[in-house]
Amino acid sequence: MMMKTSIQIIKFAVTGRSYTGKSSFINLVRDVYPGDETFAEVGFGGCTMIPWEYMYPRNKHVTFTDLPGFDTDTDTKEKFSKSINLGVFDFVFIFVDNFIMEDDVYVAKKLQALGIQYCFVRSKIDLDILNAIDKGKTQNVVVREIRKKPETNISNHVPFLDTAINVGMVKKEIKSYIEIFLLDKEYVEEVPDVMKRNSSEIRLDVIVSSGFATTASLLLSQAKYMIPVIGSVIAAKATSVYVRAFLSTNLLEMKNDAIAVYEHYNKH
Repeated sequence: MMMKTSIQIIKFAVTGRSYTGKSSFINLVRDVYPGDETFAEVGFGGCTMIPWEYMYPRNKHVTFTDLPGFDTDTDTKEKFSKSINLGVFDFVFIFVDNFIMEDDVYVAKKLQALGIQYCFVRSKIDLDILNAIDKGKTQNVVVREIRKKPETNISNHVPFLDTAINVGMVKKEIKSYIEIFLLDKEYVEEVPDVMKRNSSEIRLDVIVSSGFATTASLLLSQAKYMIPVIGSVIAAKATSVYVRAFLSTNLLEMKNDAIAVYEHYNKH
């Protein structure tokens, strides 16, 4: 990546619904202010009607493009998708405020289909903090509450966003773990604190669907991807991260259960 930035332009894009702080972010991340020649005008929603590309002042090989909002009568998500060539960008920030909406998911799916890396950014936390402090809450409490909402919201969308995951392959892998460790055998039921797993299609569906939601929530709660002050950022091209974490967790759990079964029958 260091070599790449020295010879070609890295293109970031900032998109999302209107009035979510996209232009403000572009100004802040480039350290420019009103009156500066490359200041991105900030308005009250719907002001960015066409894409505007801004060079990063300290590196001419990095640009940020301010994309139009996609939730108005004139700028719908379908029109946005047809008029904006998302494939030219290296990374896209999708700004959201209180909740991830259908339009946000629509754009995320488009990016995923193109193989473009992206993330969600929860914006306007400063306003939420001010409002909550007026009600007697501390900043730390407010931030925890704010972070929890998009975490839950994103976790609910994981099955829809992670279309790149081959669920059939994941289920096949889990089934092989169960069978190799013999955890589908009847005698496993006699061992305390060890789950008897079966490899039926219905059971595998439950393991995988609930497992991905739990894994996503855990990864998000660890806040590995964060922009200070702006809020949590979830790497959306993270299907491999979800799959790896999910399979690793299951493999370790089944290994420990298999050892427990072995030790139980060795003693008895």
